[in-house]
Amino acid sequence: THQQMNQLNHPAISLYDNAMLIIAMESFASLAAVAGEAAIAVKWKAAASAQRSATIQHMWDRSRRKFRNHIYVVGAPASF
Repeated sequence: THQQMNQLNHPAISLYDNAMLIIAMESFASLAAVAGEAAIAVKWKAAASAQRSATIQHMWDRSRRKFRNHIYVVGAPASF
């Protein structure tokens, strides 16, 4: 049920989701450029760049020298 899903769900910011979002933004910018919509292309390229910077800033774990897979918004799930 929906209530059970909410109890089992652990909202998180995902490295993979951010990477896919950046790729989508860059692809849309390329399509806009090909379609002759330069202003739209510039807007989405800038948005992709900002998203990339934010992703690196928040997902990079300096102490481990690698990216975190997830940042849990409210409590991490128990280990398996």
